[in-house]
Amino acid sequence: MPAEVEEQFLSLLTELGQAPARPEKPSVASALRQRRLPKLPQEEGSRSFVDEIEEIVQRRIHTMPALHGRDLHVRLGAGGSVRFAFEGVEYERLEEIPNLTAQQLVQDAIAEWDERA
Repeated sequence: MPAEVEEQFLSLLTELGQAPARPEKPSVASALRQRRLPKLPQEEGSRSFVDEIEEIVQRRIHTMPALHGRDLHVRLGAGGSVRFAFEGVEYERLEEIPNLTAQQLVQDAIAEWDERA
């Protein structure tokens, strides 16, 4: 029951006005909607959440016969926006991809990334 003890402790601290700020888990939905300023060059080995989701998409696409050999990507667009590319056409929103299987694969990749974050 350590979780209950922690909750009681945090409640007590809140009552005393000393509660530590709880770090918020990043939401993939808010991260995808967020428009960021142009990125500064990343340090070697540093990857964005978009790069991580793209890696998951590429790993999963090989396991889906309906998408085997198809071109599907998640990329960082101009101004830090997230772009989806399917068969050479770029889309601003996931729902615009005309292939429902491709949409589902990206949604599943995002969910996997969100679980890891």
